[in-house]
Amino acid sequence: MKKLLLAAIFFAFGLSINANAQYDDPYGDSDKDYFIKEAKSIKESGLLSVTGYEYKIINGKAEDKGLKRYFYRYDENGYLSESQYFNDEGKIDYWYKEKRNAKGDVVEYISYNISTGKIDSKTINKYDDSGNILENISYNNNNDVVYRSVYEYENGILMNSYNYGENNVLTSKEISRIEDGKIISDYESYDEFGKTVYRTITTKDMKGNYLETQSFNENGVPDYKTINKYDSQDRIIESSSFNSNGIRTYFTKYIYGVSDNSIEIIDYDSANTITYRNKNFYDKDTNLLETIYYSNDGKIDSRSTYSYDDKKNIIEQANYNSNGEIVYKYVNIPDSRGNFIESLTYGENGKLSSRTTNKYDENNNLIEYKSYDENGKLIIEELYKYDDKKNEIERTFKTEEETILNKSVNEYRK
Repeated sequence: MKKLLLAAIFFAFGLSINANAQYDDPYGDSDKDYFIKEAKSIKESGLLSVTGYEYKIINGKAEDKGLKRYFYRYDENGYLSESQYFNDEGKIDYWYKEKRNAKGDVVEYISYNISTGKIDSKTINKYDDSGNILENISYNNNNDVVYRSVYEYENGILMNSYNYGENNVLTSKEISRIEDGKIISDYESYDEFGKTVYRTITTKDMKGNYLETQSFNENGVPDYKTINKYDSQDRIIESSSFNSNGIRTYFTKYIYGVSDNSIEIIDYDSANTITYRNKNFYDKDTNLLETIYYSNDGKIDSRSTYSYDDKKNIIEQANYNSNGEIVYKYVNIPDSRGNFIESLTYGENGKLSSRTTNKYDENNNLIEYKSYDENGKLIIEELYKYDDKKNEIERTFKTEEETILNKSVNEYRK
């Protein structure tokens, strides 16, 4: 099933939401792998830009000229390089530009002042050859440095970091050392007078597992502490929290089943009373099959079950209450080619609460999506068009009110 450009559009929406991130977290950007994967798809498709329009529907017909609402441009590597958002008058409200290197790291991010057309803020990132961020600098509209971070590594491991505010005043730092095969990191943040207002000492093993975190109050007195334990497979098996008096306030146990491929999570309070418990069961491919939630007396409170097709797509999900009655059920129905053509959602008593239908062309491209409420009333309709290369070139979106029709148009590199 070809969903390349469908993913590209979603990627564009996702990037518009995340555009203000401005720099990758040196401790590990969880979105980076996703960005790289989607950028690869966009690069292969040759997508250059996506433009979104909004049309008013008058007497059941969309007006001829639409109002531009957004514009996304992609670089030759498939990364978002420019974002523009427009107001009701068709003028730009927000305008951002960013540059990423071939590894997907943000090297420059610029926000523009719409009224003046000049740069409102700018962020510059520097990296080493391994992709580790070395420096992050943020500037205001006068090109003054308002924030700067510096990072130092040892054998690829982040050891020290320093954060500076305006006038190059140190606002926080983290100094690490390796001792007895462990990484011990001391973090401090400061007020405007340079006084420590917060401090934590964190201990990790060389694999990055957090072993202990000790926090201190502004007077340097030990506050709360967290201790984690792991098994031989680096799976967490226990996490305990202690207050300033050293009394354990709560802890969590993780129990891994061998024969049933399960994970059980149990929370306890300071009196060793269970406050939360659930158990997840997985198949050999780590697909979740069932989750059971227990009440404090050990009885089943609710449970959820999942079924998959041979492509690991969920074809059914059902939630049950303590009496074993279905309170929610979701069903996906595929055609002979594996495309999902209908999805049904049921509430309590097996009553249908919503329904969606999909239609595909001979190339398995989605060409129509419709969503209906529990009474069978159409509430959302989406239509898709493709070029002879099977690339999505247009999408229209209409809601039940039928007063606004939204359209996105894709342009590709020649």
